[in-house]
Amino acid sequence: MVFAIAAAGCGAPMIAETTAGSVEQSIETASTESRESLAEGEASPVRESHGNNVAGMTTAISPTLEYSPAWVEYQEVSSYDDSNDVLESIRITINYMSYNPNDNSTAMGALCWAFHELSRSVTMGDIRSMLDDYSIPALMEEYGVTSEQMGPPGPEATASFIALVSDRNGSFGSGAVLTDDELAVIRMWHDFAGDGTEWENAIRMVASPEMTAILRAEDGLPEGVRVYAAALQAFARERIGTGLDLSAESEDTIYEREGFPGREAFLEAAKYHQDCKRAPIDDSTGR
Repeated sequence: MVFAIAAAGCGAPMIAETTAGSVEQSIETASTESRESLAEGEASPVRESHGNNVAGMTTAISPTLEYSPAWVEYQEVSSYDDSNDVLESIRITINYMSYNPNDNSTAMGALCWAFHELSRSVTMGDIRSMLDDYSIPALMEEYGVTSEQMGPPGPEATASFIALVSDRNGSFGSGAVLTDDELAVIRMWHDFAGDGTEWENAIRMVASPEMTAILRAEDGLPEGVRVYAAALQAFARERIGTGLDLSAESEDTIYEREGFPGREAFLEAAKYHQDCKRAPIDDSTGR
């Protein structure tokens, strides 16, 4: 159950794409150096191109389109999903989802910031719920630890259980033992998952007047992408104060699903826009 949480990592196929009027760019698999820097909590190195940059959707300005830092990095991160080293894969996923380096002073930077911030807050909330409501209670029951000892399910009870297990070096009176790797996984996910306020903070920022002003700046976003920006802010305003709903019926992640207004236009623009520094951009447009 503990290791099942690792499935929260994101994944996408690595591809090389040729668009009309553009020069094909192949995405290289990450080197050992970039793998180590991601695992150690540093930003992934992004391969530079010596072609001309295009900061929008059209190829009229230049014959060359350069992939955005966000798209290149996401292909690198996704390549670790099949790693046999579970701890390394988790560290890389956590490092990627823990930070939001997008510059929200520009329109596309702000939109990528909003998209990544919502995605990472959902991931944090999902892990928080998985630990507090399922994994830790199950481990407590298996190893004979009661809720009277730890308190009701929640971040504090999870922290208390981790402290108890650490003091006992993973062993329990029943003879059961949590391995060092299992303890490391629990600690990493708990430290990453935050205190449960991340979703509310994210949607309030996305819906804020300050964000509106940046996204509506003259000539800031292509027309199709402005549709996505407006829909995303409306989505955020509707959810202020409602709490993150992780049920199967929830629409709290509808902003990243196919059919959300302007989604495809945003993903296509973000794939090439150099102001998009980090966002889980897959190749859902299918080109």
